[in-house]
Amino acid sequence: MPETTRLPRRPSSPARLFAISVAAALVGLILTLSFGFADHAPAPHGVRLAVSAPAQFIRELSAGLAHAEPGGFSVVAEPSGQAVADSVRVQSAAGGLVVGPAGPVTIVTAGAAGASQQQAVTAALTAVATASHRQARPLDVAPLPASDRVGLSVFVFEIGLLLPSVIGGIGLFLAGRRFRIWWRIAAAALYAALVGCAAVFVLDVVYGALTGAGAALI
Repeated sequence: MPETTRLPRRPSSPARLFAISVAAALVGLILTLSFGFADHAPAPHGVRLAVSAPAQFIRELSAGLAHAEPGGFSVVAEPSGQAVADSVRVQSAAGGLVVGPAGPVTIVTAGAAGASQQQAVTAALTAVATASHRQARPLDVAPLPASDRVGLSVFVFEIGLLLPSVIGGIGLFLAGRRFRIWWRIAAAALYAALVGCAAVFVLDVVYGALTGAGAALI
């Protein structure tokens, strides 16, 4: 048999490595632009405020907020302070204000909805109370638990799901290419159930940070 002549192997080019480096840097640039645009100068946009107050006060409040923060807030009139509290508790409104004929006004917020939202609502309505020469008192209808004072447990919960899911997804793809699709779906479902239960167990049972809705969180 005639001998086959092997062609000399061409040396590998490092161009692919540099291409991956450039692509990864571009992804970093895009992510930085995206998150930077959203977070570098946060401001309210269409934040609903439930207000129980005399009609004249509500008109003045709407005009004042529109002048101070154009497009930042929308005022919804409520018949009573209890209706304001209920609206904020179910988050049909981000915050609320209860104004009586005299005495201090009550600023209603829900700390569990996020510290940034609570701070924005409190700052805006405190300025309103100061301009009206009225004392302001806070009412948090959904406070954060003592074990999650700054409300970061939700962020930790998301990171604890996101990063392992990327690794697990790549691993299931590489290891499952020779198996039938149903085996891969079953393995992915098992992972989803296990990681959800584990994350909720840690943050609810161990730390007591995300409490009261374990099944929904899973």
